[in-house]
Amino acid sequence: MKKILKIIVSLLLFSLLLIYLVGTLLIQPSPKNIGAIPHDVPNARAVSFPSRSGSQLSGWFFEAKQGKGGVLLLHGVRSNRLQMLQRAKFLQKAGYDVLLFDFQAHGESRGEKITFGYLESKDAESAYAYLKDRLCNPTIAVIGVSLGGASALLGEVTSKAKVMILESVYPTIEEAINNRLSIRLGSMGSHLSPLLTM
Repeated sequence: MKKILKIIVSLLLFSLLLIYLVGTLLIQPSPKNIGAIPHDVPNARAVSFPSRSGSQLSGWFFEAKQGKGGVLLLHGVRSNRLQMLQRAKFLQKAGYDVLLFDFQAHGESRGEKITFGYLESKDAESAYAYLKDRLCNPTIAVIGVSLGGASALLGEVTSKAKVMILESVYPTIEEAINNRLSIRLGSMGSHLSPLLTM
């Protein structure tokens, strides 16, 4: 009986350690030196602004000066504003002012951990307010991919934006965790996800 109890305790401790290690990997920051704004983008400038998440966010503002409104671009998890660069160029040429930035703990923005939308939703709200303050036409559309879309939905942005285009958004944080664990651990990941979610 004692031997079986030791095995059960050992398996439990191993599972907890594994969950801790996987969880630590999933929330690790994804920093990257982005560099200068590409030379083929006119009327663009680097920007930095505080977020309600507590982070200082870094990004680029592409000005079109045509008064069509603005577009806020929200990148995916473990990515950065470069993921949205081609869209930003296209939208600026079409006459829209564009803000693309790095979420907290991504790219050049500070942050201690990725929170899969919890803190990033505050970043999206702060970026929306920053963009709105710079527009003569306050009409703003939001385009979000994965984490970017979830961040728009989890905060106040969803009630403020005139148009939202969301791509590859996970429906719940539980499903996002389950998918990430399954990618890394196979079928065992789905059994561990409830513990990690806790």
